[in-house]
Amino acid sequence: MTTRILILISLLWFWLCLNSFSSADRLGDNEASTYRTKDSVLLELLEAKKQLPPSIIKNADSARQADLSMMRAFGLSAPTSNMLKYDINHYRIDIVLDFAVKDIHSEVTITGTALQDGLSLIDLTFKDNYIKDNVSVNGAPASNLHNGELFTVYLPEPIDSGETFQITVQYYGYPIFSGTPHSGVGGGLSYAAQYTSQICQTECEPFGSRNWFPCKDFPFDKADSVDLLVTHPNGMTTSANGLLQSITDNGDGTATTHWKTRYPITTYVIHFVTAYQQLYEQQWEYAPGDTMPVVVYAYDGYSQGVNNYLTYTIPGLDIFSEIFGLYPFVEEKYGNSFYDLWGMENQTMTVLVPPIAVEWIIIHEMAHHWWGNLITCKNFHHVWLNEGFATYAEALYYEYLYGIDYYHDYIQSQACLNVGSVYVEDLDNDDIFDGATSYNKGSRVLHMLRGVVGDSAIIEILQNYQSDPELRYGWATTADFQAHAEAVYGSSLDWFFDQWIYQPGNPHYEYGWINLYDSVTGNHQLGLQIFQIQTEDPYNFPLFSMPVQIQVFYDSQDTVLTVFNNSLTQTYLLDIPMPADSVKFDPDRWILSTVLETQFAMGSTTKTLDTASLTEYYYLELEAIGGTPPYSWELIFGQLPYGVTLQNEDSSYLAGYPNYASEFNFTLRVTDSSDPQKTDDTRITIVVLDEGYVCGDANNDALVNVSDAVWIINYVFVGGSAPVPWNAGEVNCDGNVNVSDAVWIINYVFVEGAAPCDC
Repeated sequence: MTTRILILISLLWFWLCLNSFSSADRLGDNEASTYRTKDSVLLELLEAKKQLPPSIIKNADSARQADLSMMRAFGLSAPTSNMLKYDINHYRIDIVLDFAVKDIHSEVTITGTALQDGLSLIDLTFKDNYIKDNVSVNGAPASNLHNGELFTVYLPEPIDSGETFQITVQYYGYPIFSGTPHSGVGGGLSYAAQYTSQICQTECEPFGSRNWFPCKDFPFDKADSVDLLVTHPNGMTTSANGLLQSITDNGDGTATTHWKTRYPITTYVIHFVTAYQQLYEQQWEYAPGDTMPVVVYAYDGYSQGVNNYLTYTIPGLDIFSEIFGLYPFVEEKYGNSFYDLWGMENQTMTVLVPPIAVEWIIIHEMAHHWWGNLITCKNFHHVWLNEGFATYAEALYYEYLYGIDYYHDYIQSQACLNVGSVYVEDLDNDDIFDGATSYNKGSRVLHMLRGVVGDSAIIEILQNYQSDPELRYGWATTADFQAHAEAVYGSSLDWFFDQWIYQPGNPHYEYGWINLYDSVTGNHQLGLQIFQIQTEDPYNFPLFSMPVQIQVFYDSQDTVLTVFNNSLTQTYLLDIPMPADSVKFDPDRWILSTVLETQFAMGSTTKTLDTASLTEYYYLELEAIGGTPPYSWELIFGQLPYGVTLQNEDSSYLAGYPNYASEFNFTLRVTDSSDPQKTDDTRITIVVLDEGYVCGDANNDALVNVSDAVWIINYVFVGGSAPVPWNAGEVNCDGNVNVSDAVWIINYVFVEGAAPCDC
C-alpha cells in the first residue's frame, strides 16, 4: 500500500510542479559555441549598449514622448463614440513623393462596414494641414468637417449594420512629423538625408499615421488588407508591408511601386521607406520544402549592419517559431530596412538606423511580430503587451542559445527598480514608451510570472495566448493575457497582476534567521523573518505578495524552500535536517526587489489566516520565537470573534465557541521577558462560517477527490490558494495543512484508506 501511495504522490507532484522545459519544448541546451561564447556575447551586448550615441539611448527609452503635449494640442488619444460603430476593412494609399519640394500628393480610399444601424457619418483621424481636392463617398462628393485631428465625413444616407461604405480623399501638402525627424518622437512621414543622400520614410507609433493619411488611428481596429502605391524617382526603391506586387515605369522619370498585405494590420505599423538602397534576399525554410523570403533593403557603406541582418534574422525566426509558434506572417515575408529615425517593428518590414542594426535590437523588433503585430495592445494603456513581451523575448532568445544562467544575467540587466506602474494611466501626459516601465518592468513581470508558475508553464501560457483565435491578428488587454495565465496556473492571479501591472514600485526586503531545536521532537528548525520596508517610500506600493525561494546551506549541502510572503512582517518556522550555516533570499533573483540580510528579531509564528464555524469549539495556540520566554499576548487593535477570548496562562491561546458569522480582523502584540523587552505585532484574520464544511474538500466543490490533493500540494509548495475553509485541508488531525494531508486524501480515494478527519 505504501508503494502505491508513493507512486501516486510522485505522479501528482510531477504533473503539478514541472519547473524545467522538457527535452521537446525547452528553450534550448545549445552549446555556448552555437554562435560565440556566452561571456563574450554578454560583454558585447553590454558594450554595444554603452557605445550607442546618447541621443539614441535617450530615444530608445523615453524621449518618444517628450513632445507629446505639442503632438496632442488638437489631438485625439482615444476614439470617438462614432469610431466604435464601424469597422475598417481596407486602405488603398496612393502617394506621390516630390523630393524637390518635399511634399506629397495622395489619394486614399477607405473601405469599411457599419456595425450599427443608422450610421450617418464616419469619424476619422487626419491632420488638417493638407489641402483636400476632393472627398467622396461611394464615388459621389461628400460633405466633411475637419477640426484639428478629427476628420468627419457625412454619408449621403444612413446605412445599417453589415452595409459597407467607401470614402476617397484626394489631398496634397507638406507632411507632418510630430517632433523633429531624428528625435524618434511622435510619428508621421518625413524627408531626410542623414545616413543616405535622400529618403522618404514613415514611423507612426503611437499616433503618427494620421499625420500622413486619413484613417482610424487606434490599434484596436485593424484593416483586413492594405494596398500601398508609392510614386518616386526612377532608381530609388520602396520597401513596405506585405508582398511586392509590381514596379511600373511611368515614362516621366518616375516609377510606381505597389505593395500589398493581406494580413490584418493596425495603422501605426503601415509603413514605407523610399531611398537609394540595395536589395539582399535569403530564403527561410520554415518547414520541409516550404520557404519564405527574408529581405534586407540597405544603404551602401553599412556592410556590418547588412551582415548582422543576414546573420541573425533566420536563426531568430527559427528560435521564436520554436518557442512561441510559427512566424505568423509566413505567407508574406520577413523584411529589414535601413532608415533615418530610430527603430520600428513595422509588420513584415522592420526598420533600424544603421548604427543600431545589432543582434539584440534585431531580435527585439522581430519578437514584435508575435507581440505587437499578431496580437496588438487594444490601446496604449496596455503597451507592455507589446514592448514588455518583446523585451522578455530577448532574454528567451539568449537562454535558447546559452542557457539558464545567461538568461538570469540578461534579465538582471533590465533595470527598473523603484519605477511607476507598467499600466500607462494617462495617455496624454504619461510616457507611453518609458524604457523602465513599458519595456524593462514589463519584461520583469513575465520573468516573475515564470517564477510563480514554472519554466514550462510560462511557455505554455505564451503559446496559448498567441494561438487564441479570439486574439490572433486582433487586439488584447492585460485581462486577456491574465486569463490565459490563470488557465495554465489553475487559480486566480489577481494578487499577482494587481500589484505588478497596476501599482508602482517593488518590494524592499530585509530578512533574518536563527537555528532552533525542538527538544520534544528532536527536529532542527529554521526561524525565518521577512520584512517589507518599502512603505517608507510613499511612491511604492505598500505590500507585495509573492512566493519566495529560500536557499539554506549546511555542511556542504543546500536545499531550497519556498514560503509565501504576504505581510509586511512575517515569521516562519521551517523544518531542516541540520543547523543552517547560511541562508540566501531569492537565490535566482526571480523577484524585482532589493534584499538586505539583518539580525533575526523576535517574531510570532502564529497562523495569520484561519477559519472557524458557528458553535464549534475553536482553539488557536499563540507562538513566538527569537525572544526570551515566557511570552505574554494582548489585543491592541480590532475585534476577536464573538465568543472567543485571549488566554495567557502556562501557554497563550485563543479559544471559545464563536457565536457570530463574519470576518474578524485584529492585531495581537507579543512581549517577551528580556530586559529591555522585545515586542512583535501580528495581524490575524479569522473567518467564522455560518455552516459546516466537508473535511478533505479543500477546493470547496462539495466532493473529496484527487482535485483536493492537488489543491493542497499547490497551496503548500507553490503559494496557491488556501483550502476553503482552511480546516477542510487539515485532514489528518495534526493541526497543519501539508503534504501529509494530500497523502491522506490520495490514500482515501485510491486505496480505501481512512476517511478525512477519521483520526
